Parts: sequence; C-alpha cells; structure tokens
Amino acid sequence: MSSRGEDKLIRDARLQGHYEVLSRIGAGGFGTVFQARQVATGQMVAVKVLKPGAREGAASKRAARFQREMRLCARLHHTNIVRLIDSGRTDDGQIYLVFEFVPGKNLKEVLREEGALDPQEARHLMLQVLDALAAAHAQGITHRDLKPSNIMIMPTGARRNALVLDFGIGAIAEDVEAAGELTLTGDDELLGTPAYAAPEQLQGRVATPRADLFAWGLVFLECITGQPLFSGRRVAEVVSMQLDPEPIPVPAALLRHPVGRLLSRALAKEVEARQVTAEGLLRELEACDLSDLPRGL
Repeated sequence: MSSRGEDKLIRDARLQGHYEVLSRIGAGGFGTVFQARQVATGQMVAVKVLKPGAREGAASKRAARFQREMRLCARLHHTNIVRLIDSGRTDDGQIYLVFEFVPGKNLKEVLREEGALDPQEARHLMLQVLDALAAAHAQGITHRDLKPSNIMIMPTGARRNALVLDFGIGAIAEDVEAAGELTLTGDDELLGTPAYAAPEQLQGRVATPRADLFAWGLVFLECITGQPLFSGRRVAEVVSMQLDPEPIPVPAALLRHPVGRLLSRALAKEVEARQVTAEGLLRELEACDLSDLPRGL
C-alpha cells in the first residue's frame, strides 16, 4: 500500500463501519498494520491490510496467502498468541484482518534497549513462547518466521509476558503438499528470515515444527547473550553460515549448564538430528534453574 493510500485509509476509513483507523504501526512483507478503535466498544485493535501485488498475478497469490493467514489464526486460541478478532474488506476491496492490540514492545526492541535479559526472565518468556508453539503445532500449524520482532513483550502486573504474533506465513501441516501450496510465495519473497531460519528452510525444504524450535533456540540464545548471532552480516553470508554443517556456537559457560545442552539439541543443523518437540523442551526448561547463570554471557 502506498503512503498516499495509507494516508487516505487513516483519514477516511471506518472499515465496514466497525473500525476507526488511527495510525500506522508498521509493515511486513505483504501486509501493513494500523492501530484502530472498534467503534461499538472503544477497544483498541490492530488491523492488518493486504498490500497489493507488484507484478501481474502477484495480487492473487498474496490474497491467497492472506486468506490462509485468516484461517490459521482462527484456529489458534492461546494466552500467548495474539488473538484474531475479525476480518473483512476495505471499500476498495483490500482484505484486512483485525487482531487484539497488544501494548508494549517487541522482543527485538527490548533487547536493543536493555541488552541481555536476566536468565530467569529469559526462561520465563521463552517458556511462554514454547507453550504458544506447542499449541500451534498441536493444530498442525508451523509458524515459519519466529524471531524477536514477532514476539511482543507485554507488561502485565509484576512480570512481563510474551505473545507470539504473525503466523502469516505459517502452513497447515496436512496441507503442505497440496497442489498450489508452494506457489503462494512469490519469487521475490524469501520464506522466513535467514538469520533465524532453519537450514532446511533455506534449502527450500518443507518447514516442520522442528524449524520453529531451531528459531526458538536462536531467540533464546539471543535473550541470554544480548546479541543476535548474525548481527551486521549480509544475507548471503548468513545463509552460508546457516547451511554450514558446523554447529551453532553456544557459549562454553552455557554448554556446561543443562540449558546449554537443551539449546544445542534445539539448534542441531540437521533436521533429522533435531529430536525435539515444543512440549518436550518446555518440560525440560521448566526443570532448569537459571539463577546461577550471570546476565550477559
């Protein structure tokens, strides 16, 4: 959506008479997100509007992907997953989804501002992300793009909590081999984010729940160290390093700790060697005491 189109949407739109668009929050690969107010209740919501395709045929592919996001999100009901509220079309026919509005910052912003988290807080947040993934995986849904910017950190009461958002490029496992599924991604779109994508994703293979857990491991490692593993590197270099058979470098101090050994299994480069599940990792991490780890290894 062009900035002129966004300005018009903000100025004029009361989507289907139900949502008053207030401001632009941000944009992703194929959707622009706005903060809006539900007219009937005054509730704040986030509205994601489909970007029109840039090439002939791209619009229909993006629309199909967006419709798939709607179906995926409608199946997800979990405390740590941002909830889908509604869907519809703008006056000019663009598809939109309405999500609950989550106050706070995403994990990428939190880490940039605060550096490494206290290991116990990192454990608390990553347990919540694991629980969200376990719920999605139980529904046959793989996120495929888990990263710090897709995890909202919401201050509630005495503790901060994590909510996973943007299952927009997720895939229903039982439909992944259906005709036309792989055509939903245009040639100019890389599925997932290379710095957090599992090697099999970068090889063009089907992303399974184990790909989500590889990404989860990288995010957890970043929470503990305060630094993304591939910071400042070019995309081609990141892809090369992800595909290199050398193991992900886990700090030595962590390798001597049960949580480090847990992370090493989640971060196995070969998907066949990554014998982990979200539920299993959750149970293991619950049993880990991180109070003896220093902040910022």
